[in-house]
Amino acid sequence: PLPNDLARASFCDRFDSVTLGELRDTQVWSNDTAFQRGLTKIWYPAETMQSAADHYDAPFYVYVLNDLNGTTSIDFPHHALTARAYARILPAAISFVVYHTDYIRMTDLDVSDRRFAVDGAVFNYWTNFDFRGDPRVNATTPTSEEEQIAFVCLALDRDCRFA
Repeated sequence: PLPNDLARASFCDRFDSVTLGELRDTQVWSNDTAFQRGLTKIWYPAETMQSAADHYDAPFYVYVLNDLNGTTSIDFPHHALTARAYARILPAAISFVVYHTDYIRMTDLDVSDRRFAVDGAVFNYWTNFDFRGDPRVNATTPTSEEEQIAFVCLALDRDCRFA
């Protein structure tokens, strides 16, 4: 394959005729530096989390709450679609809770069976364990700070009391 800068110049000259196969073969991400390896971990969260779950001799938990579904500069990289993706890709070994609001072009498969209305927003709710059924959690409001603290207590197997 051509080096990326040479490939880029070549492809620019023949933009209308370059094939996806040529792009696949030449646009290769390398993992030579610590920075590149770090970006790889960000781009492949399921593998990164599974690696962490395999490394530790304890349950592994993930809590995702996202109501960003607009078009502002903060919404784009943190879109609710990203939260939904976590519920799809997290390995079974990781106990997860994911909340996200609806977003444009959402499919029927992206609408959860359980939804919670909180402060004027409606959140889709995904989990692979009985999170809301846990006594540390069931008295809290979904998506609230208390619920998030209860999630940490559950993950650390601690009994937390709220005043």
